[in-house]
Amino acid sequence: MERKRLTPIEARDQGLDKKTAKKVWTVWFVLCPVLATGYAFCQLYPISLGPASPGLTTLLTVGMLFAVLLFVFGLFSLYMLPGTFIRPGREERQNPMLLRTTAEFAVPFGCLLLAASSVSHLRHKTFAALAERAKPLVRAIEYYERQNGHPPDSLQNLVPDHFPSIPGTGIRAYPDYEYQVFDQDYANARFVWYDLGLRGGEKLQGKKYNAGDLDHAILIFVFKGETVAEVQTDRMPSDPGDFRFDRTAWRMDNISKRLLMLRDLLASTEFVGKTMRTVEGVLGKPDGEFSLPPCPWELRVQCPAGVLNWDLFFYRPGRDYPENAYGGSVTRIGDWAYVHE
Repeated sequence: MERKRLTPIEARDQGLDKKTAKKVWTVWFVLCPVLATGYAFCQLYPISLGPASPGLTTLLTVGMLFAVLLFVFGLFSLYMLPGTFIRPGREERQNPMLLRTTAEFAVPFGCLLLAASSVSHLRHKTFAALAERAKPLVRAIEYYERQNGHPPDSLQNLVPDHFPSIPGTGIRAYPDYEYQVFDQDYANARFVWYDLGLRGGEKLQGKKYNAGDLDHAILIFVFKGETVAEVQTDRMPSDPGDFRFDRTAWRMDNISKRLLMLRDLLASTEFVGKTMRTVEGVLGKPDGEFSLPPCPWELRVQCPAGVLNWDLFFYRPGRDYPENAYGGSVTRIGDWAYVHE
């Protein structure tokens, strides 16, 4: 006679014999701490001090996957494990069953919370230490500004008078500082941008703005008052393509062809002097907008904590930071600020 295969719910309801349950318990209580340890290691090793290894950002993503697995196991324990793995017999007492049920639920979530709190605390300490290590670089920029009446155009201007070479952060996964000078003519301008899609795998060069996905090129309309004062592009590939601009395709396509149509769009349409209503009439709703900070320059470190995360650590002269910036909430760490994207 063929044995009936049980569904997961039927198996849960019928319970397991004690011998099998003991094996499952052993696996459960070993696997959850292992995943938590893997999450903590994958999150903390890339932000330790050491030689530059930008590829370690992949390890951060692996750590996030471990955390997701722990969370899923916690939900699994709520749904699949009532009865504590063991088919209750007459001799079973209520209190031990309740204790085991609580443990099954608490282990994955407890491991996750412990690991996450440790990672958060150590990550904060890492960036607090970075803020201290960056003080000589900040002082050099400010000294250059006082001596020359304007900030350096790039960090290379500080070599060799202040440093033998451009200093790094010392963090394995985030080895480089980014430095940007803001044109004060744009202090009160509004920047409206459209996503142009991927750059075709070309290495990022000449980035001016942090708007949107940094792997994508963007089209920017600079508004002064109610009209467009300037049209800019950023993070462009060397050869964007040359397709004929099609208004319907631009609006309806999922940005895959926008970059190809950009050259014809800018050659065939005059936007300077036009209002936002006119721009939207041609291109539809923008993908976002931003304004430049009210300071002459900014020092930044891109510090994503995993996939689809764009955390940022930045310094501004005057150290007057808003509550929100770059699409996330801002936490003050020393003289710097950390953006939780």
